[in-house]
Amino acid sequence: MPNDSEKISYEEYVDWYEESFLVNLESGKAERWHEIVTRDGRQMLEDSAFWQQLQTSLRDWDVAFRAEHEDSPLLVLTQQPKQIETKTFNSTLNKAFRWNVLENDDWRNPPTKGPFSSLEITDRDPEDVRLWFGPHNWLVDFPDIFRVRLISSYFDGVKYLAQEIKQLAEKTTPMAPELKMKASHDGYHAAHVLVYHHLDTFPYDSMDLTSIPIGLEIQVTTTIQTSIIDLLHSVYEDWRLNGAPPNWEWDQDNPAFAVNYLGSTLHYLEGMIVMARDQRRKE
Repeated sequence: MPNDSEKISYEEYVDWYEESFLVNLESGKAERWHEIVTRDGRQMLEDSAFWQQLQTSLRDWDVAFRAEHEDSPLLVLTQQPKQIETKTFNSTLNKAFRWNVLENDDWRNPPTKGPFSSLEITDRDPEDVRLWFGPHNWLVDFPDIFRVRLISSYFDGVKYLAQEIKQLAEKTTPMAPELKMKASHDGYHAAHVLVYHHLDTFPYDSMDLTSIPIGLEIQVTTTIQTSIIDLLHSVYEDWRLNGAPPNWEWDQDNPAFAVNYLGSTLHYLEGMIVMARDQRRKE
């Protein structure tokens, strides 16, 4: 095992987690539990009033957007999903490893940053499993366990659609939604609407039926940015576990170089297209 100042590998992390908290993440038990609760969570979300009304509201929002923007479509309706996706167990486990170790500056102690929904760490006792990311809390603290992507035809349709979704969630869900406009240096551009519900389930390693808050992450982006996001995902899958190659910003042959800067360039061009469209309407 590396010393305290060194990061550990994924394989070492799995062993360390079992030694520290007596939880074997690769025994199959955690994966079976994950499959059951994500199946039940997806069914609950798809049966919810919010999801049912979202399906019927998309066309209404498209009609309203067209009326305000010279019949420019809001949505690529043929590409809109009818089912909520769920994060796989391996992907969730990898995410926990990243936030517990790779993104944790003092990884021998619980992380103080990450995709927390409400967790505030005041006592960083390394022996307290509750302060680490794991099966006991990732349904609550990972907002993208349940997710869906909606595709807008235009740059300005992203915010328009995200705001409509947020307003619908405010009327039809038990908890306040969140809207975040994402724009990162690596070329990722999208709006995220986080919609929360309560799921009655059996938490990991518990026989007590409990109501827990779970999030549905609705990603709203454009057709062009969808292609960039999918490319970025393939590029970063290895980076997330093994780290980015050094000085990729100066290596034009590295796939990340083209994808990252192309994402930002296309985001700019999409903004210019909207400006040209709106200018034509004013003339």
